[in-house]
Amino acid sequence: MGDAGLRRRALSLLPMTMVASPAQAQRRRWRIANVVPQGPLHPLVKRNLAALGYVEGREVSFVDLALSTPDRAEDEIRTLLPDCDLISVWGTIGAVAASRAAPNLPIVFLSVGDPVAIGLVQSLARPGGNLTGVTFEATMLTYGKRLQLLREILPGLRHLGVLRTRGDANVGPAMVAIEAEAQRTGLVLHPVNFDGAEDLPDAFGAMRQAGAEATVVIAGARTLTLAAPIASAALRHRLPTAHGFTEAVEAGGLFCIAPNFPEMARQASAMIAKIMGGARPAEIPVEQPTHFATWINLRTAEQLGLTVPPTLLAQADRVID
Repeated sequence: MGDAGLRRRALSLLPMTMVASPAQAQRRRWRIANVVPQGPLHPLVKRNLAALGYVEGREVSFVDLALSTPDRAEDEIRTLLPDCDLISVWGTIGAVAASRAAPNLPIVFLSVGDPVAIGLVQSLARPGGNLTGVTFEATMLTYGKRLQLLREILPGLRHLGVLRTRGDANVGPAMVAIEAEAQRTGLVLHPVNFDGAEDLPDAFGAMRQAGAEATVVIAGARTLTLAAPIASAALRHRLPTAHGFTEAVEAGGLFCIAPNFPEMARQASAMIAKIMGGARPAEIPVEQPTHFATWINLRTAEQLGLTVPPTLLAQADRVID
């Protein structure tokens, strides 16, 4: 049984915590700020809350916000504060901005790399403040697995590029995991920072010039929104890429090990329901995703002249060919 399966098994053995029903929630319509880095994520929490009986326009109302740029995130969230009782926010950049903008509102985050290292919560078991939520991944585990999968596809891999968004709080915890795996396996790292899509040709060129034979892309809001330009630049420079988002593999990245966003929204919606029923975020443990999917783009592998071992293809959740 894999690590995700072991986590699911362990969770199934724990006592069940009842999710508050709409009848148990406070007798007012909760106004929820639904903050995402891109539009397609907006419906996920709404759908899951509706499945729990919290229907939009009846028990809850939503104000949607798709963040424009990281430097404007805090100001954009502040504009919602007079009209909301709780913030649901996707991504590390948004969660950090929400924590600064609304220190007294309950906040449920989704897809945050390492909320303890970033300083959003005191610990996963006891968040201790006004935030709780669902992490993006178990950082040490999943980055290690991405590098292991790269080595299976490229057995002689020695030099690894690392694409990092400048100023992204996810970078620090991710680098700890990547550096630990590199030290264990003898990989030489070539990290390169970038700001926007216009920087990607030079970033991949610098990694290739340094001798990189493949690249791991540190997952964050910007690498999600720029998934297609990143995949395109990687292919032009003939660098196989490991990602944290399925969108990147659909766009031409080689493979990903990625959490399931709809399932993540289900977990977060249960937390929101508890808060509406009177629980405090400080008392609701932070959860990790319950499922990670491996996607492999076989077309990209063929373009790069790579052979993906049949055992990996058999284990993948999806193969694009």
